[in-house]
Amino acid sequence: MLKLLLPILLFSSVVFIFIYTVSHNKNISQKSLVTSPTVSPSVSSVPTITPSQDITKEVPPPTGEDIVRTFFNLINEQRIPDAVNMLDASAAPDDSTKQQWAVNFNSITSVSVKSIEESNREEWTNSEQIYKVILNVQAKSEQYGWYSGEDTRWVGITKSGTVWKIKGIATGP
Repeated sequence: MLKLLLPILLFSSVVFIFIYTVSHNKNISQKSLVTSPTVSPSVSSVPTITPSQDITKEVPPPTGEDIVRTFFNLINEQRIPDAVNMLDASAAPDDSTKQQWAVNFNSITSVSVKSIEESNREEWTNSEQIYKVILNVQAKSEQYGWYSGEDTRWVGITKSGTVWKIKGIATGP
């Protein structure tokens, strides 16, 4: 709302100053009145951008925690197809299973990650990790295993090629 009012207030202030000046100074010449700004293009006014070494550096890959947060953020944003696409083929091997996951995720009104911590670190490999995730969940109904309030889940992720995917979601380690 402030963004809408600011230009109106600015314009009103300029008009007020102009009217005040004109009414108190009758000797204003026609040349001193500017009715529109004049802009003359100049080659020297175009900024030159030179790449720095920072631009050429690679962005680090997402961490396991980033993968888990992204997954639950997609569900929270009701981007269910995108969340389902983050599931590994072992968790969603066919269209029927993907549809079941989608129905399950649609039962969640909102979800936010309160905390994530590594779980069973001694069992981790280069391609498998498990996280204990504490969520704040608001569910439409509890028939799909999601309960409104604080909900703890263990989320396994697996590397499929170069991409991390959600391997499973469990209520225990």
